[in-house]
Amino acid sequence: MNAHNSSSFGYLVSSVWPGAWLDNQYLSPNLECLRNAFANFAMLFYIVTPNETKFETVEEIPDYIMQVAASAFMLTVVEMVACSTSAHLSSYRTSDVLASMSSGIVYLSLAAPSQVAATYLYQKMYEYRFLTLDWSSSSTWWTAAVAVDFCFYWFHRYAHETNVGWASHQIHHSSEQFNLTTSVRQSALLKLYTVLFYLPLAMLGFPITSVLVHMQLNVIFQMWLHTDVVSTLGPLEWIFNTPSHHRVHHGSEAWCLDKNYAGVLIIWDRLFGTFQSEVTSRQIVYGLVDQPQSVNPVYIEVVYFQNLYMKFRDQATWADSFKSLFFGPGWTPGSPRLGFPLPDQPTGVPKRKKYDPHLSRFLELYTLIHIVMAFFIQRFLTLHFASLSVSTVTINTAFVVSTVFSIGALYDGWASAMPMEALRCIFYFIYSAVYPLLEEDIVNRLILVFLAFSIVFWISQSHRTNLKYFHSGFKCLLHYHISQDIRSN
Repeated sequence: MNAHNSSSFGYLVSSVWPGAWLDNQYLSPNLECLRNAFANFAMLFYIVTPNETKFETVEEIPDYIMQVAASAFMLTVVEMVACSTSAHLSSYRTSDVLASMSSGIVYLSLAAPSQVAATYLYQKMYEYRFLTLDWSSSSTWWTAAVAVDFCFYWFHRYAHETNVGWASHQIHHSSEQFNLTTSVRQSALLKLYTVLFYLPLAMLGFPITSVLVHMQLNVIFQMWLHTDVVSTLGPLEWIFNTPSHHRVHHGSEAWCLDKNYAGVLIIWDRLFGTFQSEVTSRQIVYGLVDQPQSVNPVYIEVVYFQNLYMKFRDQATWADSFKSLFFGPGWTPGSPRLGFPLPDQPTGVPKRKKYDPHLSRFLELYTLIHIVMAFFIQRFLTLHFASLSVSTVTINTAFVVSTVFSIGALYDGWASAMPMEALRCIFYFIYSAVYPLLEEDIVNRLILVFLAFSIVFWISQSHRTNLKYFHSGFKCLLHYHISQDIRSN
């Protein structure tokens, strides 16, 4: 249950919070809805009160990420309009947005199983705690907020400064855009063991509910940092992570690398020597140093592991093989831990061209519908994870991941994309006809209808289309009465 005891400071905050002066019992339904919307929007900026976010059991903790989804969407629409009407901001690109959304869906597919594992590990470690902190105390709440952010700093630094960590994390930096949708481009593989960096908090006696709440709020806060729209925030830049600081973190130039790991408080970077302020006279090039020419999030998620394996295999000694995994991505034998510094880009050298594949309007609508369908299937799996069989979760998760992979292959122009997409639709049509997943029969029927349409379309397409894939500079021609050129810029 929620705690109602608070420190004097927590009481002061609560007294000016909308929940204090808009008491639920006096609100009309419309005003209550408005209050909730305002509270969810404020949560994007970590503006919450201890009393409303303290819980005794894990089961009571809300899914705050989904709770703020509507506010995040509205903020994204505002940014999209701002970018499209400004001459100085980069406009949204369809392939990039879909890649980020798809990556977020794959990430959330592992949310439930990884949460179960994380809860188990934390509670086992908690049995060996040195202290016992009261979950209902506001002092515990505030201390946990700082402690979780401290742990995130070191987790994030590990993800950048070890090759094995970077292999998983690099997908988050793979977008050549920097907007709010970039924040959902997360690594599903990294999520599997993120909890390991928070286990010391269990030994210090922090209750798991305090840690899980602040892990969510910490991630939510970082969403609005991914924008070019906000310039600087004055004195707040000294204490908090801001869009300006995070732009540097996402840069691919030498002066941006391995900087600004903070989640909420930039003071960690200032204390541990990893801070770099934004140089407004230099335009930041976003993305990776070696940018993959792909918008397929599943491919990007795993492609770096091939490089990791080859680097490990090619070392002359076991010591160097170990270093190839746990030293920086730029490390080579004889170099410092993070590798030799990259040279600065000479002035006047043209910026690299962004990889921006296009599909016809029809196919873009088609892929969007499939992505939305995959999201709702994934969301259902998360909400009902405990009551579903292992086979149901496995097969439907495989469908969600294959949807993301197949659509990415379509955008990248893979020759195997069409037959792969047809087989994916055929398989799930048969499976969902026998084992419908969702509770609403009308929704299951709509899914079957759209899958049937997709199957007919791709079978027809396979007979009429000669899809040729060429890398940068060539065009993929899709000969069909509703299709247009597929081109890569």
